[in-house]
Amino acid sequence: MPEHIETIAPKLPGVKILGKIDLNLFNPLKKTSSKSISQQHIDNAFNMAVNKDTGITVLSLFHESLKQVDPTFNYRDLGFSSFRKFCESLAPTYAIVMREDGTMSLKKSE
Repeated sequence: MPEHIETIAPKLPGVKILGKIDLNLFNPLKKTSSKSISQQHIDNAFNMAVNKDTGITVLSLFHESLKQVDPTFNYRDLGFSSFRKFCESLAPTYAIVMREDGTMSLKKSE
């Protein structure tokens, strides 16, 4: 995906083009966020929440575990609009799976 999208405006009388407009809507806020969470905290939270028999955890339980490991954790502070998007960003180490009951879960990638 291109970094900048340019369009050529038609010549309109009385209209002056001042410069390019950055239309890169795909630039996630997390790139500019100064807040972060360590991989160790993520791994610890996953290990706290994971079902040992299935190897997966429900996203809500993982979120609770992250808050236990790091009480200041807030996915919005990391630039994500939803916890699911935060979890998707953990790829390739972790992957989101849809369970048969329709709930979303997280598993460690192999």
